[in-house]
Amino acid sequence: MNKGSIIANRLKEYRKYAGKTQKEVSERTGYATASLSCWERGVRTPSVEELMVLVEFYNEIISEKNPDYVPGEVLPSVNSGRSETVIRLMECLERLDEQLRHIKS
Repeated sequence: MNKGSIIANRLKEYRKYAGKTQKEVSERTGYATASLSCWERGVRTPSVEELMVLVEFYNEIISEKNPDYVPGEVLPSVNSGRSETVIRLMECLERLDEQLRHIKS
């Protein structure tokens, strides 16, 4: 499975867990529903910046649904480089995955 399809599957799973439609996510994040659809289908991969916004949004939803969840910081520090941001972002995605598995069990 390539990186694009992994991210696509995660984004769709997070949105469904949040109980949100693509339109509702669009309204909250400012991204077009067409973009969200492409990202969730793996047609395109969101940029790091776009993915950061989505992870922050889903962190917030999961935190509301599960008070034991401690979201990771997604925003990069002023001195962090792009590769460090991507690593931190992937860590946040893994944390979201872990939390969803825990909640579903």
